[in-house]
Amino acid sequence: MRTLWVSAALLATATAFQSPSQHAGLTSRTAFRPPTELNGLFGPSKAEQEAEAARIDREQEELNAKWAKESENELVFMSVFGVATSLPVIYLIYLAFVVDPDAGAGGAGIF
Repeated sequence: MRTLWVSAALLATATAFQSPSQHAGLTSRTAFRPPTELNGLFGPSKAEQEAEAARIDREQEELNAKWAKESENELVFMSVFGVATSLPVIYLIYLAFVVDPDAGAGGAGIF
């Protein structure tokens, strides 16, 4: 119990000497700045904006194609895994309901 109190006191002392975080208290305020694009004089031109939009669209299409390929691979893997894991269960159901152990048709196991 004493060690708990000592460790709590040391922790409180250690936190007392830390510098305050920058997010504590009020944040600094900046004055309102109007946009620097003034009648197309500053900023990107129409051609640059269209080129940027085309680049973004192209990158998005590439990401969509990559995602579609990955999704297809995952679908195939999940389907194969589901079929492979359900085969033993289907076989056990077949043994339970179809095979008659009294008929002597083999598969009697340890009996």
